[in-house]
Amino acid sequence: MPVRRSPDEREVQGATPTTVSQRDFFVVLSAWWHEATDHISSPSEKAAHPAYRAIVDMGEAAVPFILEELDEHGGEWYIALRRILGDRSLPTPKGTTRQINTEWVQWGRENRFSP
Repeated sequence: MPVRRSPDEREVQGATPTTVSQRDFFVVLSAWWHEATDHISSPSEKAAHPAYRAIVDMGEAAVPFILEELDEHGGEWYIALRRILGDRSLPTPKGTTRQINTEWVQWGRENRFSP
């Protein structure tokens, strides 16, 4: 399992998906978001973080990375997935967090979003 590291603020400022690979951009933003919000219980407050919003702004390019993150580390990515994917036939997960994550990852595989 890869070790997460906190991004340096300079890595985040000025970085765009065109200046670094989309995967690297996602990894830096995701690490920043986790570092800043893992102690917060409110999903809407977590989704308001600038790193989370930047990931949503990546659009569908972020979906495989989000699903991979869900599969490997979990996390609250459901708001991002719904914002990015809009009105598609998305799962309405139920159960434990692990079951919900599994359902989303399976949905991604079935809909060819997995990396």
